[in-house]
Amino acid sequence: MSGVPRGAGRGRRGAAPVQSTQAAITLLGDRANLLIIREAFRRTRRYQEFKERLGVSDAVLAGRLRDLVNIGVLQTVVYTKRPPRHEYRLTDCGIDFWQTAIGIWMWEREWGERKYGRFPVMTHLDCGNETTANFGCARCATPGVLPTEISVDVAAAIDQVGRTPMLRYRRASWKPAASIDLYSEIDSLVGDRWTLATLSAAMLGVDRFGDLQRALRISPPLLSQRLADLVERRVVDRVVVPDAGAHHRYRLTAKGMALMPIILANYAWATRWFASDLTPAVRILHAGCEDEFVPAWFCADCGKPMDRSSMSFNIFPASTPSRA
Repeated sequence: MSGVPRGAGRGRRGAAPVQSTQAAITLLGDRANLLIIREAFRRTRRYQEFKERLGVSDAVLAGRLRDLVNIGVLQTVVYTKRPPRHEYRLTDCGIDFWQTAIGIWMWEREWGERKYGRFPVMTHLDCGNETTANFGCARCATPGVLPTEISVDVAAAIDQVGRTPMLRYRRASWKPAASIDLYSEIDSLVGDRWTLATLSAAMLGVDRFGDLQRALRISPPLLSQRLADLVERRVVDRVVVPDAGAHHRYRLTAKGMALMPIILANYAWATRWFASDLTPAVRILHAGCEDEFVPAWFCADCGKPMDRSSMSFNIFPASTPSRA
């Protein structure tokens, strides 16, 4: 996809343009927004359906739906004129979020602590197998790309994250009911803008408290809280580096590094739809092809690249017993 599709990044008429990093953090870095989009992929469309499935208050739901329409991820469609009622549907921009959604599904499958219901099963329609997916580079058609094979302009990326204006949401304190089968650990892990920004910076190699604070322009108490939570959840290790004056460093664990496909796919999505002269895209390179990295998912069984139309999910009811 070249350029910025018509209507992307502009939202409603008169609204300020949405920057790419702002869109990336607004969608992935807010728990309520993330759950709403995931429900939209399940063809949840009407306000009351969202409310019943998510257990969220009217104030939170109405505000988030309005913001998602404003940035162009959802659109309203009238389904009855008398009385006037509308439903919410994914736009092309919202549908293109599927790569990030697959990354979330893969992370949950390996690292999430699912306490109820059966985990959704994916079928690759091209080969007909129930399968999983491997993250890779579309440019060179290589699956299984490792973090060590990705290089980023760290200074530019950190500067962009630190300067990004973000929608000011109060940290979500509500908890979806246990009967909601799409809720899992990752929603509360990346579904907070400061936690997501901290993880992104750590993934770029920023590992000292002071450096994280300056890069993210975050208050020390807020950063301390987010880092403590990440350490408790075994996403980040707090280690002492003797040759650095016994300073503490914060290093991503394997569980934390496994979030890389989600963050890269999310940033690529935002860059496709919200790129502008205000926020030029940060170059991400793949050592394997010595070219720009383009995220892709490949079938773990047949090895072919996957797109949204070549896969289906069996999302079992929450009451379905877990498999051993």
